Amino acid sequence: MSMEIKHPAPEGAAQERYERRDASAKSLLKFALWMIAIMVVVFIAMERMFVTLGKIQPLGPPASPIQDARVLPPHPRLQVQPRNELREFCAGQTETVNSYVWIDQRMGVVRIPVTRAMDLLAERGLPSRSPDKNSAAAAASEIQPDAFQAPSISDVQGPCGFVQERSSLARAERAEK
Repeated sequence: MSMEIKHPAPEGAAQERYERRDASAKSLLKFALWMIAIMVVVFIAMERMFVTLGKIQPLGPPASPIQDARVLPPHPRLQVQPRNELREFCAGQTETVNSYVWIDQRMGVVRIPVTRAMDLLAERGLPSRSPDKNSAAAAASEIQPDAFQAPSISDVQGPCGFVQERSSLARAERAEK
C-alpha cells in the first residue's frame, strides 16, 4: 500500500498530467557557464599546485626506455618464490650439518658432521673433573635416567627435517608425565 495521500482535484479543473512550462534555456545556459568557470578555476589551481610541488620535491630524471634496471625496495622484501627459497635454505643447512670444513686451518679447528661429532662424544665422553662424592653440586649434576622422554606423537617434522612441537599443549602434556 502506498502512504501517499491523494487529494481529489477541485471541481471544474482539468486534470493535467504534464509540466505547464518547459525548461528555461536561459537558466540552463547560466548553469553551463558556471560549470565551465568552476572547471577552469580548478584546472588552473591544479596546474599551480603541480608546479609548486615539482619545485619542492623534483621527480628526478625521466626513466630511459632502454634501461631495464629495477630498483629494489628496502628490506624486508616479500619472497617471490618462497618454496624454492625454503628448499635452497634447507639444502644449505643440510650441507652445513653434514660436511667437513676448515674453520681455522692454522689453529687446527675444523667443522665436522653432527653424526660424527655425536659418535666421537659417545666414544670419548665429555671432559670433566672428578666429582666429590660428598658435595651437593655433584649430586645435582648427575643425570637421572627418567629425565629423558621419547618423542611423542605430538611432535612433527619441520620444513628442513628438524623436530618441533605442534603446540604448547603438547609441552604441557609432557610436563605432566
